[in-house]
Amino acid sequence: MAKNLDLLLTIYPFESQCYLKTALPVNFVGNPLSEYLAAYPYDTNWKKSFGISEDNSIISLFPGSRLTELQANLPLQLQAVEKLLKQTRSPRTVAVSCNSLEHGDLIQKEVGRYNFSEIHRVIIVPGTLTYELMRDSRVALAKAGTVTLELALHRCPTVVIYKLSKLNYFIFKYLVRLNYPTTVL
Repeated sequence: MAKNLDLLLTIYPFESQCYLKTALPVNFVGNPLSEYLAAYPYDTNWKKSFGISEDNSIISLFPGSRLTELQANLPLQLQAVEKLLKQTRSPRTVAVSCNSLEHGDLIQKEVGRYNFSEIHRVIIVPGTLTYELMRDSRVALAKAGTVTLELALHRCPTVVIYKLSKLNYFIFKYLVRLNYPTTVL
């Protein structure tokens, strides 16, 4: 890169450290997302509208905004949460982020396939309250993408998932011979 660039502008402060041993000048210019969040007008009463008490821990799910992402990721996330909640007797709220109203029925149908204890609630949170959900969640399960950066900026511990199609899995495993950890629920 040093041969082709006069200057590299970065959006993360740690990136400049990666280029210390090169001749490439690097300047950290800041992350527009962190600046946006610093000025974001959070709705402080959003939990009341969902009947969530202050002592109820929220486990949030961010399966993605596209239909194919929802179909691939939400079942995995719900399966993981179902196993987790069987280990606790404290009430929890599972909040599924939904950026599109047209996906609400699909989410509700998928949630109905799982057996959650009566002490736990599953709610669907509209995309307009995404940052409030991130800020107030105890933990999150999220698909890989920008959402993971947003969760990190909200200091929310996050488990990141990414489900490969069977074709991509075959390519990575047998053609590229990429050895990466996999978890099957």
